[in-house]
Amino acid sequence: MDFTYDDEQEALRDAVRGLVGKAYADYENRRRVVAEEPGFDEKLWARMAEMGLLGLPFAEADGGVGAGPVEIGIVCQELGRVIAPEPYLISVVLAGGLVAAAGTTEQRTDVLGALSAGESVLAFAHDEPGRGWTASAEAVTATRDGDGWTLTGTKEPVPHGARADLLVVSAALPDGGTGLFLVEGDAPERTGYAAYDGSRAARIVLDATAATPLGEPGLDVTPSIATVQDVTRVMVGNQALGAMQVALSSTTDYLKSRKQFGVTLNNFQALNFRAADMYVSQELTHSIVDWATMVVEQGDPAKVADAAARVSLQVSRGGRHVGQEAIQMHGGIGMTAEYAVGNLVAHLTALDHLLGDGSHQLRLLSDTVTEHEDLDPLV
Repeated sequence: MDFTYDDEQEALRDAVRGLVGKAYADYENRRRVVAEEPGFDEKLWARMAEMGLLGLPFAEADGGVGAGPVEIGIVCQELGRVIAPEPYLISVVLAGGLVAAAGTTEQRTDVLGALSAGESVLAFAHDEPGRGWTASAEAVTATRDGDGWTLTGTKEPVPHGARADLLVVSAALPDGGTGLFLVEGDAPERTGYAAYDGSRAARIVLDATAATPLGEPGLDVTPSIATVQDVTRVMVGNQALGAMQVALSSTTDYLKSRKQFGVTLNNFQALNFRAADMYVSQELTHSIVDWATMVVEQGDPAKVADAAARVSLQVSRGGRHVGQEAIQMHGGIGMTAEYAVGNLVAHLTALDHLLGDGSHQLRLLSDTVTEHEDLDPLV
């Protein structure tokens, strides 16, 4: 397999790094941004739209660019390197991906066109209190109301749900299965709050709230939700990889500059061994993230699901290892809010829990063990 980027992909990486890297080159700037509502820089979001990044995954007919998973992964890695709080994963990859997968031609044109232009922020209202990491809805129900539909129930947590102009909401259908609906952002009751990595989430209460079916009314779209979630898991891996790379480089730079007993810390062999182990975890993650991204490009939902579980498990384990070691080797400064390392680790933890942590992915993979039991181990 060829894991190297071509010239256009390298140019994209340099352009995105130049944009978000400049915006968050000073870590204090990120702290200021996440301390204020809506928790991200809307001017930077608009510049990302001007560059075409918000429309990257969508077909040109829908107002997008028509790029592939590798290009989307490049953007996510660069956002991860600076812990950019912009809701690219949530709004573009996840919510936008659902509209692209299930929406009608008119809905795709209108919704994705506005998203690509930076005129609208989307959020996926799916998780329910006490119930998460599934592709179906249960606590929020959809009801036919004459020629229309209404939704009732509670969704929480909804990442960036308080800022979203338009919500993509999953709901249990009257005849069984899960449907997707579009709800105006200000229609339900919304309570926003900050998550521990500085990102935003919300509790959304729907009370006979008017909704528009996304795609064919009454159609069970559980498989589509599952596939888009799997694609997003792979892109979560790309974003986590960017954060891990910076956590490692920050740690090695610190070991070269911090002195103890009159010498820099990189003179202590035990610390060098620990840094080498961090590098191994990062490179294992890098390899499986690249592989999973190429599996997404092939487009087979079953293979994407398997790749998503595998990459999520490695990202969970590798991210925790790199993050914990980074804090340990920085010492007390690594735990402070003013220093990037602790915030990188918080972001890695948030990404781990976004669509199913390592333990959840391990359970999913263990369920497939019997599918391989008849294989000759020597083949």
